[in-house]
Amino acid sequence: MEYMAMAIQGDIEKVALLSFQCIMCGACAAKCPAEISQPNVALLARRLYGRHILVIPNSVYQRISDIKNGRYVRVLDRLVQMDREELTHVYTLREQEPQDDRGWAPKHPDIPEESSGEE
Repeated sequence: MEYMAMAIQGDIEKVALLSFQCIMCGACAAKCPAEISQPNVALLARRLYGRHILVIPNSVYQRISDIKNGRYVRVLDRLVQMDREELTHVYTLREQEPQDDRGWAPKHPDIPEESSGEE
C-alpha cells in the first residue's frame, strides 16, 4: 500500500521504485474495496518512469549510434550463421555482469568484432 499512497500523491518515481517488490499476483486487487488494480497502477508508474523520468546514460545513445552505423553487422552475421551447438557454446562463455556490479567493468566493453566468444 505504500506505493499506492505515493500514487495518490502523484509521485510516479516513488511508485515505480517502491513497487518493484510487488510480484503482480493481483491478490490485493481482488480484495480492494475501492476496486483499484494496484498491479496496474504499479505497471503504469514503471512505464511512465522508464519513458519520461529515468535518465538514459550517454553510453546507451553511443551504442544505438554504433548499431545504426553498422558497427556490429559482421559479428551479428557471424552469429546468425552459427549452428545451434556453436551458438550455445558462445552464449555459455559470454561474460555476465555480476549481481554486485560495484567496481566491475566488462573485459570487452566494445564487443570486438573479431571476438569468437572464447576466452
